[in-house]
Amino acid sequence: MNNLIIIIIYNFLIISIYSEEISPCLSEQECYLIDSNNTIKCSSHGKCFYDLFKYILNDTKNFSLTGCICDEGYTDLNSDSTTKCCYKQKKQSNAFLLELLSFGIGHLYIGNKVFFYLKLFIECICIVLNIIISFRIKIINSKLYDYDGCEEYYEVNKRGIILNIVMFIFNSFMILFHLIDLILFGLNFYKDKNGVKLKSW
Repeated sequence: MNNLIIIIIYNFLIISIYSEEISPCLSEQECYLIDSNNTIKCSSHGKCFYDLFKYILNDTKNFSLTGCICDEGYTDLNSDSTTKCCYKQKKQSNAFLLELLSFGIGHLYIGNKVFFYLKLFIECICIVLNIIISFRIKIINSKLYDYDGCEEYYEVNKRGIILNIVMFIFNSFMILFHLIDLILFGLNFYKDKNGVKLKSW
């Protein structure tokens, strides 16, 4: 009966007043079933949790072990992890801000190097094309002063318009690509390099 009272108090503290100050973290906690050899290990960023309701419903001598409740910002690396709550999640807010203020750094932060290099490559291509096209447009504009409404003038002017359209398409593509990426970061679509979801804001 004493054990039952202790478990009730423990569950109440974990669920209603969940904070790191309540239960100082140990280096590693052994969560175990009473009268059983089944154990699970919680890291210093998790707390053992026993499901009291299953105990009452099943009318069994063993407390039903649910596992670990992880501290905020920590989770299991995967379902087969021997020690639970040992993996620190990357923050969605950090990834979003880094991606908003840069072009691909958010992906580098979460370890998504393929997307980072892809975005970096696209950005470099667009910048180089912008420089080349801007230079060509400048040359074309300077040539326009040499023509007095003749056929060559309209031909040169047409080339300038085409180059402006091409530059607009490239810039629009880059902005749209970046905008879609920001929306996906905002929806917490991306996972980090280990396949773990980012800590939601």
